[in-house]
Amino acid sequence: MIDRITNLKDIEYYNNIGLLSELVLEAIKKQDTPKLQQMAKALSEITFYVNELHTNRWAHNKIVSECTASKDRAIVRARRVEDELNKLSKTKNYGL
Repeated sequence: MIDRITNLKDIEYYNNIGLLSELVLEAIKKQDTPKLQQMAKALSEITFYVNELHTNRWAHNKIVSECTASKDRAIVRARRVEDELNKLSKTKNYGL
């Protein structure tokens, strides 16, 4: 559920930033002013910053997912070894 909410928020952000970028670009084409140039620069910096946040979130989620999968594989291996050890200890009495 959280992924759907996050995806919806991301879509809204990209739509809004795209609309704002188009409006600033149209205004610059009509009459280029220092304030519009400042707005365009600030808008591009915000866009790059948010893009980096999205990339960092994606990388974090990927790392967490990989660590969870690795832990799960280790648990399965440990259980398998434990089962084999129990089978061996039942067939041969090693004092275990």
